[in-house]
This record gives sequence, C-alpha cells and structure tokens, in this order.
Amino acid sequence: LVADVGPVHLGFEFTDVVEVFPVARAVQVPWAPDWVHGAAYRSGRVVTLVDPARFLALEGTCPPTVALLFERPDRALALLASSVRVVDARQASRTHAVQLYVREAEWLRASLSTPEVDFHLLDADALTDSIAGAF
Repeated sequence: LVADVGPVHLGFEFTDVVEVFPVARAVQVPWAPDWVHGAAYRSGRVVTLVDPARFLALEGTCPPTVALLFERPDRALALLASSVRVVDARQASRTHAVQLYVREAEWLRASLSTPEVDFHLLDADALTDSIAGAF
C-alpha cells in the first residue's frame, strides 16, 4: 500500500496494515506532540492518530482523508494520509534515491519506482516503534 503524505509517498507491506478507514472526528490528546492528530475508537480499541507529515517535518502537506491502522499487542497507531493506493510490487524497480525525510536508516526497506509512482517502502514496525518512543 502506498500512502500519499504531502509531497511524499510512503509504502507499507499490505500485511502490516490492519485496516484503512476514513478519518473521522478525533478527540484531542492533552500535552501530546503536535504530530498527534488525536485519538479515536476503532476496532474495539483506542487508536492514536498520527500525522506522519508533521512527524517527519514535511512541508506542503495535504489534509488527511484516510488512516492506515497498524495494530500491535501494546499499541494501536494509525497514520494519516491524503490518499492510499495499492501498488503491485512485481512492477516496481529499485532506485537509489536518498530522501532526507527518512530520519532513521532502519525505517527504510527500499526505494522503489513504478510507472505510476515513486515511493519508499518503510518498515512498519521500526517506524511505529520510533513514533511510540517519541511520546
């Protein structure tokens, strides 16, 4: 799955994402970092909604319309995106583009390109662990 987050495209393995759902109203979380959009009740749990554009300090962001739910035994995080699409990885080729917004090398699995989109395949566990650790 490729999520459009402002000017960048973040890719995740299909099996890492539990659900993609429309962004609904969120409850503000007091004293949370500015990249926490809020909290919502989803799939029987309280889910923290994270704006990855703010977390990665990207400029030129678009309003989020969907959220990608990453659920772990100890937490449930949802990353906001303006849109999400399915990309056939068999049509992707590796590129060597270096992106400065990927702050941690362990987040990046590969930089890929298809005829439709260039994106960075991220390690969902490493990214969500970094987000949870930033609280």
